[in-house]
Amino acid sequence: MMNEINPKNQITELQSRQLAAFIHSIRPDWEVAGVHKALGYARGRGGVDALAVAAVRAAMVPGNRTPAVIGQSGAHWVGAHVERQGPAREVHCVEHDVPESRCKKFHQRVGPPDWWGDFRKGKAGPPIVQDGA
Repeated sequence: MMNEINPKNQITELQSRQLAAFIHSIRPDWEVAGVHKALGYARGRGGVDALAVAAVRAAMVPGNRTPAVIGQSGAHWVGAHVERQGPAREVHCVEHDVPESRCKKFHQRVGPPDWWGDFRKGKAGPPIVQDGA
């Protein structure tokens, strides 16, 4: 989501302080300064909208003991990128140096190999491929 006020869509200092105060109001055991610091660390993970959603979600989980969890990967980030185009975690095509979603004409997604299910269950190992065979 782009806007004229904040074209990079990064959280500003004022927004971060206000969001930290709001988070403290719903999670009194998290100090405003700690939340503000965590928001600063997490600001590169997404735009202001995604960061706000993820921070509120993280605060609503009683098992999250400190606000540091805001900047870590977890369920609170899933779906937080509501305005973003493409998947939240984009696979990069190394061969063509573009995100895979922009490289669809070159690639075709395939499922796991037949042996993968047994391998994950510990029932089999991957097949041994011999050179020249």
